[in-house]
Amino acid sequence: VLLLSSVFTGCGNRATLENLKLNQGSYYIDDNLFTGVATTFFPSGEIEGEYVFRAGVLKSTTAYGYEGEVISVSEYRVLPSLDVAGFETVRFVEVELNEGDFFRKSLKIIVDDQYNPNDCDRLINKVSTLLESGGYSDVCVRPCRITITRGEIENLMCSGQL
Repeated sequence: VLLLSSVFTGCGNRATLENLKLNQGSYYIDDNLFTGVATTFFPSGEIEGEYVFRAGVLKSTTAYGYEGEVISVSEYRVLPSLDVAGFETVRFVEVELNEGDFFRKSLKIIVDDQYNPNDCDRLINKVSTLLESGGYSDVCVRPCRITITRGEIENLMCSGQL
């Protein structure tokens, strides 16, 4: 998996996830958009997860168990933006999660640093209305989880279900 991650990113840049900094929806290291693989570790020192980034945007994640087995793999695909007038969004991201026999698609809305969390319900309602009118019909099929966050790996600000 490490070899595949390096091939996927096209370079050998490695970092720990804690060293990345989020700014306006993109991940940086030393003031540069990060391209490479960021890792997290169990207290035992074994790899817990790998996060593949390209130009500051998360492309995929792999979570491992304590025995080194793959627990889940997620792919992230940036989508064309929906017109959500009145809201500053950075990007819309389709997330495909594979966890054993379980598969789910969801939609993440990445917002900028000035986004007001009190607007979550209004933004989710607006996006839900747009989705129901045909936008992203192949991405967000019912039931579809919609989440809002400042970055793909940041704490959830709010979520809704379509």
